Amino acid sequence: MKVSWKNVLFSTHTKPAYMPPPKYGNRMVVCGPHYQTARDGDGNITSVQTPARQPYDIASLIAALPAHQKPDLLIVRVDAGMENMPENLAAVDVPKLAILGDSHHLQAPIQTLLSYALRQNFDFLVLDHNRQHAHWYVEAGLRNVVWIPALLLAKDFIPPVISPEQVITFIGQVGSFHPHRSRLIRHIQSLDLPLALDLVPHSQAAGRYNRSSITLNCSLNGDLNLRVFETLAAGGMLMTDRLSPLSGLYSLFSEGEEFVDYDSHDEFVDKAKHYLANPAERNQVAKRGFNNICRLMNMHSRTRTLDNLVKKGRIDPLFTIDSDLRMAAYGCRSKADLFFRISVYEWVQELHRQFDGIRVINTTSGDIRITCDLADLPRLSLFSQVSEHNRNIVAQSGLTQVVSFFGNTSELPATTGRSIIICSATQLQDQLEVYDPVAVIISDFNELDEQKKLALGARLAATGYEFGPGFAGLATRPQHWPVVT
Repeated sequence: MKVSWKNVLFSTHTKPAYMPPPKYGNRMVVCGPHYQTARDGDGNITSVQTPARQPYDIASLIAALPAHQKPDLLIVRVDAGMENMPENLAAVDVPKLAILGDSHHLQAPIQTLLSYALRQNFDFLVLDHNRQHAHWYVEAGLRNVVWIPALLLAKDFIPPVISPEQVITFIGQVGSFHPHRSRLIRHIQSLDLPLALDLVPHSQAAGRYNRSSITLNCSLNGDLNLRVFETLAAGGMLMTDRLSPLSGLYSLFSEGEEFVDYDSHDEFVDKAKHYLANPAERNQVAKRGFNNICRLMNMHSRTRTLDNLVKKGRIDPLFTIDSDLRMAAYGCRSKADLFFRISVYEWVQELHRQFDGIRVINTTSGDIRITCDLADLPRLSLFSQVSEHNRNIVAQSGLTQVVSFFGNTSELPATTGRSIIICSATQLQDQLEVYDPVAVIISDFNELDEQKKLALGARLAATGYEFGPGFAGLATRPQHWPVVT
């Protein structure tokens, strides 16, 4: 396959056996903390080891490469764990593209990646599996932010077959870090369903997906993960958890035609039993998914997408972030306002990773932008008290199907889960009595003077709440939440 770049330098935090970067240049050098410095049989450098979890000068690394291996494109893969930290991007005189990943978990992930992007001099910022977070970068003033999923997808595609194995396969991690996934797995195991769990290298996973009746996917935290694309490319029949439309999943693939989604444990079980009993039907789903991913994301298509972006400044309309109407409906009022809202989002996002049954109630005095920010977390239930302003912002954000409005509290559905309210400081006392939440977000907290903050803290303490942890303006009943780390 002809590619547009003679030499590519790909900087990554991933291990060689885990999401190795596809070859996007005629010759490619990979650098990262998990790679050893090595050469091929002709003496060309193939990989360079870099420090782990500490900055290193990428311009100096490039200067040390032989002249015939100087890159004409630099791709940097970085996640919120910051295991890979190239710096001094301003001194690199070739196009520089960052792939920003894993902003859906870890400590302050969006703030970490956003701060890194603001410090560096990237020409293009690409989100691969967290399209829903693009608006934060745009609100911060960054440009050339795009969504290109599956850039790390392997080049091998396997046509579907009618599976010889009557098995539901899940390949990936199950444990304390994946509580939502673990609860689903335990439920499936309690029933008479042929579930097979494994953890194998990517090179072996494709064959397993191809031979299985059904491949189960359950995202860590509402992210459009690579397993979705790997399963379809391997000719597997994909069943994945229902994501937010803002994730981009439903703009790429047709639910019920090319993959199947589920919300509850019971819905998964019902659908799994149906497709296990109907091999021809599930094979048709797998074929349609395979044909579409072959069209959208073969190596030629992905290389052309990168070429159009880097050389022509164009992006396929399918991969733009413009359909997230939140960017047009509202924005940040200041840097402090932006990082306050991100802190709120990150705190709730982490709870979303751990717990089911959380509902968020936006009162008339609370900042409705916060509820709209949270609308891409698919397992939350979002409610807003009726006001003209709240209705307008929700409608302009394209979220009328996600946020439910209510007038009186009697219109709220009963719940056995945890409730979080968003309100102003002046209405706090009344709202605590009405909703009895286990956490409250005081959306105008940073606008109060220190005396008012102290008085507010005293009132909250008298009713069993404590400030934090997470951000200024958060009050919780600590016995209802773990310490978020």
